[in-house]
Amino acid sequence: MAAHSEFAEQTQTTSNGGSAAKPQASDVPRPKCVYLKAMQVRERYGGISDMTLWRWLRDKELGFPKPCRINRMRYWNDSELTEWERVRRPTCQLPGQRKNSGDM
Repeated sequence: MAAHSEFAEQTQTTSNGGSAAKPQASDVPRPKCVYLKAMQVRERYGGISDMTLWRWLRDKELGFPKPCRINRMRYWNDSELTEWERVRRPTCQLPGQRKNSGDM
């Protein structure tokens, strides 16, 4: 609530007889977007190799989120990865993991 009241105080103006001014697009607080580097994504999924990550990206059936590229570096949106995990959760298995069969 404190952030909301601070926003309301910022948008009020006293020069126009105390009337409230319209908030500008730059004044509206936006949720922070978090981007992860390839190494962070690989660690997030159990230390997978870069080749595994490459394969996941090319597997259309898997639907792994595509990264954005900035200066030849790959960055994944954390919220897209979280959504992909949420959709895949019913399978309870990451791609590339083997089921524990018990037969050795």
